[in-house]
Amino acid sequence: MTSRAQIAPLPDSLKHSLSRLWHDESGQDMVEYALITLAMGLGTVAGVHGLASSIDNDLTTVLNAFNVATAAAH
Repeated sequence: MTSRAQIAPLPDSLKHSLSRLWHDESGQDMVEYALITLAMGLGTVAGVHGLASSIDNDLTTVLNAFNVATAAAH
Protein backbone atom coordinates (compact mmCIF):
# COMPACT_ATOMS: atom_id res chain seq x y z
CA MET A 1 0.00 0.00 0.00
CA THR A 2 1.46 3.35 -1.01
CA SER A 3 0.31 6.69 0.19
CA ARG A 4 0.94 10.00 -1.43
CA ALA A 5 1.47 13.15 0.51
CA GLN A 6 -0.97 15.77 -0.54
CA ILE A 7 -0.15 19.42 -0.26
CA ALA A 8 -2.96 21.44 1.17
CA PRO A 9 -3.92 24.49 -0.89
CA LEU A 10 -2.77 27.82 0.42
CA PRO A 11 -5.36 29.98 2.12
CA ASP A 12 -6.42 33.07 0.15
CA SER A 13 -4.92 35.40 2.76
CA LEU A 14 -1.51 33.71 2.40
CA LYS A 15 -1.76 33.84 -1.40
CA HIS A 16 -2.58 37.54 -1.18
CA SER A 17 0.34 38.20 1.21
CA LEU A 18 2.83 36.31 -0.96
CA SER A 19 1.57 38.06 -4.09
CA ARG A 20 1.89 41.47 -2.43
CA LEU A 21 5.40 40.63 -1.19
CA TRP A 22 6.46 39.47 -4.67
CA HIS A 23 5.27 42.69 -6.32
CA ASP A 24 6.40 45.08 -3.59
CA GLU A 25 9.39 47.17 -4.69
CA SER A 26 9.71 49.47 -1.69
CA GLY A 27 13.00 47.93 -0.46
CA GLN A 28 14.56 47.57 -3.90
CA ASP A 29 16.80 50.64 -3.63
CA MET A 30 18.18 49.52 -0.28
CA VAL A 31 19.07 46.10 -1.68
CA GLU A 32 20.81 47.70 -4.66
CA TYR A 33 22.81 50.00 -2.38
CA ALA A 34 23.78 47.02 -0.22
CA LEU A 35 25.00 45.08 -3.27
CA ILE A 36 27.00 48.07 -4.53
CA THR A 37 28.53 48.54 -1.08
CA LEU A 38 29.41 44.84 -0.92
CA ALA A 39 31.11 44.97 -4.32
CA MET A 40 33.09 48.08 -3.35
CA GLY A 41 34.12 46.49 -0.05
CA LEU A 42 35.33 43.31 -1.72
CA GLY A 43 37.23 45.34 -4.30
CA THR A 44 38.86 47.40 -1.56
CA VAL A 45 39.90 44.31 0.40
CA ALA A 46 41.39 42.75 -2.72
CA GLY A 47 43.23 45.97 -3.59
CA VAL A 48 44.60 46.43 -0.08
CA HIS A 49 45.81 42.82 -0.04
CA GLY A 50 47.70 43.37 -3.29
CA LEU A 51 49.10 46.65 -2.00
CA ALA A 52 50.26 45.00 1.23
CA SER A 53 52.12 42.33 -0.74
CA SER A 54 53.79 44.99 -2.86
CA ILE A 55 54.87 47.01 0.19
CA ASP A 56 56.18 43.85 1.86
CA ASN A 57 58.29 43.03 -1.20
CA ASP A 58 59.66 46.57 -1.38
CA LEU A 59 60.59 46.62 2.31
CA THR A 60 62.26 43.23 1.99
CA THR A 61 64.34 44.58 -0.91
CA VAL A 62 65.36 47.64 1.11
CA LEU A 63 66.21 45.51 4.16
CA ASN A 64 68.33 43.12 2.08
CA ALA A 65 70.19 46.05 0.49
CA PHE A 66 70.78 47.55 3.94
CA ASN A 67 72.13 44.24 5.25
CA VAL A 68 74.48 43.89 2.28
CA ALA A 69 75.72 47.48 2.72
CA THR A 70 76.34 47.09 6.45
CA ALA A 71 78.05 43.70 5.98
CA ALA A 72 80.40 45.20 3.38
CA ALA A 73 81.27 48.08 5.73
CA HIS A 74 82.55 45.71 8.44
